[in-house]
Amino acid sequence: MLQISIASSDPRWSTTVATLLGDCGAQLELLATVPPDCSADVLVIHAIMPGAVELCHAVKSRSAPRPPAVILAAGAPHDEALRAASVEAGCDHWLAAGAVTNELRWRVRHLLRERAVVQSIVEERSHLELRGDWVRYLVHDLRHSLSIVTAYLELLRMRMPSADEDTNTAFTRSSYELKRIEAMAQDLLDLDRIRRGALVPRRLRADARSIAHRVATDQRPFAEGIGVAVVERGGPAECELDEQLIERVVTNLARNAVRFARSAVHIDVDASPGWVSVKVANDGSGIDPRFRDSIFEPFVRLDGSAVGGGGLGLAFCRLVVDAHHGELVLESGDDGHVCFAMRLPCA
Repeated sequence: MLQISIASSDPRWSTTVATLLGDCGAQLELLATVPPDCSADVLVIHAIMPGAVELCHAVKSRSAPRPPAVILAAGAPHDEALRAASVEAGCDHWLAAGAVTNELRWRVRHLLRERAVVQSIVEERSHLELRGDWVRYLVHDLRHSLSIVTAYLELLRMRMPSADEDTNTAFTRSSYELKRIEAMAQDLLDLDRIRRGALVPRRLRADARSIAHRVATDQRPFAEGIGVAVVERGGPAECELDEQLIERVVTNLARNAVRFARSAVHIDVDASPGWVSVKVANDGSGIDPRFRDSIFEPFVRLDGSAVGGGGLGLAFCRLVVDAHHGELVLESGDDGHVCFAMRLPCA
């Protein structure tokens, strides 16, 4: 709870001010003097107290991260020298005699609102830093475990050169799933970094068509009977973008498309004046309209179900595209199939 301290050598004045501020929604404290380590959010000092200006300066000069907001109140009516000294001492507001009325209440309420906002920002930043540390530790440990499993899988594969088709398929599928989990871990890390403003796209001139072809080539070995094709439209599809991040976006979209396709996935690249678009579509079932917005939220899968431990890809994709000042939306064709459309500005 926020705190207001009222300092005066006159108890009647302090009581009057406390009554005036009683409905401000803060804890009130009456002081006969002001300790240098005063922890109040708002400090109201009776300006006729001996050494009032010096007290204000001592409080505002301390090294604590957030000294109180200080109001010097009920000074002499036209004492310009005292007002100037108070301002120089760091007081936030000066109120002359006769101002212990609604004006004081308004100023205190205003300062309390400011303090509440600052406190909320500090707490949120602390929470984000703690969460960022936790995410980094988690991803580090997960990657270590994945590297061990991957190494043993490759060793096992090398020692079975004459494995049958089903076994080789199992190896391929296991490798794919390990890569998918590793990508999910990276998405989790970068999702947190983007939200904290720690990951900024490094834009260089790049060709969206080349990205699409690389993604299609990477996905084909794991598509298991599903065709993955790239369709080019328009002219050159070059723009300023972070090639690595955008390739991960297209990879996420293509991986989802392969998982839910019946027989085909298309990556459509189109260039129009001022824009480059990349659409990733499949011929699977459509998405329930109730979940068309929520699927871009973390921990929501493409079937719309809220789960723990997955569903990070689309949230990551949306944040990356937003950071490029583009847009990523879910479209549905006349056939009801799913299509994710990304549009990026050509700077």
